[in-house]
Amino acid sequence: MHINYEEAKRTLKQLFDEAETSILTGQRFPEPPACHEAIDALFTTKTQSYREALLGALLARFLNSATDLRLPYVEQGERAFSGRSLDEKVVNPMLRELAIPCTKGPYLAVFRRSVKFDKSIAAGLKDRSSYEAFLQVIDAMQAAPHSELRACLLYMCYKFLLEREGSNLRIQRVKRLTLPQSVRLVSELVERQSGGRFPVILVVAGLQTLRDRLGLNWEIEWQPINAPDSASGALGDITVLHERKVLMAAEVTLRRVTRKRVAEVFEQKISPMSISDYLFFMREGEVEDEAVQLADQYFHQGYAVEFVDIVRWLSMTLATLGQEGRTSFVDCAATLLEGSAVPVALKKAWNDAINNLVSDVRTR
Repeated sequence: MHINYEEAKRTLKQLFDEAETSILTGQRFPEPPACHEAIDALFTTKTQSYREALLGALLARFLNSATDLRLPYVEQGERAFSGRSLDEKVVNPMLRELAIPCTKGPYLAVFRRSVKFDKSIAAGLKDRSSYEAFLQVIDAMQAAPHSELRACLLYMCYKFLLEREGSNLRIQRVKRLTLPQSVRLVSELVERQSGGRFPVILVVAGLQTLRDRLGLNWEIEWQPINAPDSASGALGDITVLHERKVLMAAEVTLRRVTRKRVAEVFEQKISPMSISDYLFFMREGEVEDEAVQLADQYFHQGYAVEFVDIVRWLSMTLATLGQEGRTSFVDCAATLLEGSAVPVALKKAWNDAINNLVSDVRTR
C-alpha cells in the first residue's frame, strides 16, 4: 500500500501534540481503547521494537483502511505496507525529535526478515508474552472503525510521552544573550503550550534575578500551577516577602482578567490580608476595562492592583540588568526547569528555544 510520508508525519505530530496537551494541562485522558491493557504491557518490556512497530502499523492503517496490519513488507501482497520505510522516515525520527526513548538499531531487529505479524513466529521469540500483547492489539485493530483506531493511536502516543517523563533530559544553558534574543526567548515560551507553567517560571526567574543582581533581601515563594491557593494558604501564584512581611503578591495568568476575578481576589486575599500591592502578570491587553476601573476604585482605598504584561516587564527588567543580568536570568529559569515535577515536554521546549537562538547566531 502506498503511504504519503509527509501526511504520515503531520498526522503523527498532531496526535502527539494532542496527547501532550492532555499531560500538560492535567486533563483526564479520554476513555482508553478496549485493548489498552495489551498496550500497557508493551510499555513494561525492554523490547522497544514491539511498541514502535505497532505504532507504525496502526499509523499505516489509519492513513489507508485497506492496509493489512499483519503484513509489514510490501512484497507480501497488495494490502501490505512498508513498515521499514515508515519507521525510518516517520516513526523513529519523530520519537527522536520528541526526545522519547527509542531504538537505535534496524527496523524489526528482533524478528527475522519478511516476517508476518501472526502466531507462526511466536515460538522463536525470547519475549513471547510481549509479542502476544502485540498481537492482541493487531487483532483488535485489524477491522476496527476509524474512530477506534484513532483512539488507539492517541493512547499509544500518550504512553510514549509518559515513557519520556521517566527520562533525564539535560537542560541547555547559554552564557550570553542579546536583549532581542532574550525577548524572543521569553515571547516564544510564554505562548508555548505549557498548562500555564512557563509564564510562572519566567516571572519567578525574573524576580529572582532582580533580587540577586540588586542584592535585595527578598524571599520569593511560589507554588506549582493549578495548585489551589486556599489549600496552601498562598496569597497568589507568587509572593515576595521581606523579613516575612509581604511586599507584593502576584497572580500569573494567560486568561483574560475580568472584573469578577479582580473582585474575588480582593475579597478573598487582598482585603483580609491587607496586601498593599497585588499584581496580575498577563498577556498585553488581556484585561477587561471594567477590571481596570475596579482596580482604580481599590487604589483610592489604599490598595494598588496593577496589570503587567509579562513579556514587556521581563524585557525592561533584562534591559536594565544588562548582559550579566540576562545570563543570571537564564540560569535561574534553567534551574527552576530542572525540578523533578517539571514535565519533560517543558524541558525540551526550553532546549529547543535555546538551540534555535544559538543556531540563528551561527548561521549569520
